[in-house]
Amino acid sequence: MGRCPPHAEGSHSPDAPPRPPVPSLPAGGGAPLGPDPDRRTFQAGGLYAQPDAVIALRAGGVLAVEYKSRGGRMDDPHDIPGSLRPKDLLQTVIGAMVLSASEGVACAPVLRTNNAVYFLRPGKTLATLLAERIGAAVSFVKPYAERSGISASDYAELCVVPAQMLSGRPARSEGGLRGEAAHARMLR
Repeated sequence: MGRCPPHAEGSHSPDAPPRPPVPSLPAGGGAPLGPDPDRRTFQAGGLYAQPDAVIALRAGGVLAVEYKSRGGRMDDPHDIPGSLRPKDLLQTVIGAMVLSASEGVACAPVLRTNNAVYFLRPGKTLATLLAERIGAAVSFVKPYAERSGISASDYAELCVVPAQMLSGRPARSEGGLRGEAAHARMLR
């Protein structure tokens, strides 16, 4: 997994000051958990996750931060849902669930992109789906897995379609979206 971007927003200069994983967090509001949290793997039951950053909050609890650069693309402020990949949202939530269960602390999922930070709050239906299907997912990948269990990333990939069905949004593939866009351009 990648680390959070090292440069200030809009700057690609190596001389730019480093950006914190969660720029909106007040100074002194939190500190990295452990000596090298970027490389720590958390495990709970059959799931394992390695968040890009884990921040222990001074007020209690932790933030599990996932950073997704998506090839440098910026989020469209006029179409936030269209800017975010469902798998990235799910991986962020699953990573926080694993960290919370592993460490026995309250954990908030945070998705960081190139130009935004999203504090996620999954609904009860989604949380139930994710919790109930772990055993089935572990069994499904077991014959092919290099290690026991399933990563948050792989589990998120398996949960995209059911999560979209629960939300009432149709499951649309990236290829399908590209095809629709090409078709629309052709008809202009």
